[in-house]
Amino acid sequence: MSTSTLNPTDEHLEAIAALVIATQADLFWQAAAQQAFQEQLLQRLALRNDVPSPRLTENQVSDIRNNGL
Repeated sequence: MSTSTLNPTDEHLEAIAALVIATQADLFWQAAAQQAFQEQLLQRLALRNDVPSPRLTENQVSDIRNNGL
């Protein structure tokens, strides 16, 4: 096992942190896109069936943000 594996440099840690941040940002935008897509589908279905469109509650939005879909 190499020494660099046991003792990561600041550059290694910065690269790992950048990957974590990029992954979190990507997951956030994926969840936002999924939510928008689902709301659009619900609205289309509501128009087709002539019923009011359901909306997410604040708790549901919070759960999605905290736990994903």
